[in-house]
Amino acid sequence: MGIYDREYYRREGPSFLGSFSDRGQICKWLIGINVVCFIIQLITQHRPQFVPGPAPFTDALLLDASAVIHGQVWRLLTYAFLHEPVTNGIPTHILFNMLFLWFFGSDVEDIYGPREFLTIYLTAAVLGGIAFVLAWAAGMGGQYCLGASGAVMSVMVLCAL
Repeated sequence: MGIYDREYYRREGPSFLGSFSDRGQICKWLIGINVVCFIIQLITQHRPQFVPGPAPFTDALLLDASAVIHGQVWRLLTYAFLHEPVTNGIPTHILFNMLFLWFFGSDVEDIYGPREFLTIYLTAAVLGGIAFVLAWAAGMGGQYCLGASGAVMSVMVLCAL
């Protein structure tokens, strides 16, 4: 009996690199969207000094609690695709969020499937935004919020459970 006749020897199946390309399709799309939004944020943040206020792209999509109260409900989702600009030369906010999304989100996506995973992720982002607005209305938080941390944290908790 040779090694090829044994049950545990598998010739078929994905290769090492193939296992990365087949897993986590929704995670890859979410990471790509976040990176594209981050690049747009970086491009639009450099404005002339005489123009006050935040960058227009970031300002239009970040979670501004008073704007949500006045009807701009899209901000409850769009804030989750923005991240803090580079601090000290390192984009730590987006780097760690997307790294954890890949590590844990790929496993959760394998378990629940792509459609349910996307629903879970986007629902968690919206619920995180609603929680932030409610905390702001109760006087317990700041007025602005951005980042995918809430949605990524919910994916991490779901993976742990």
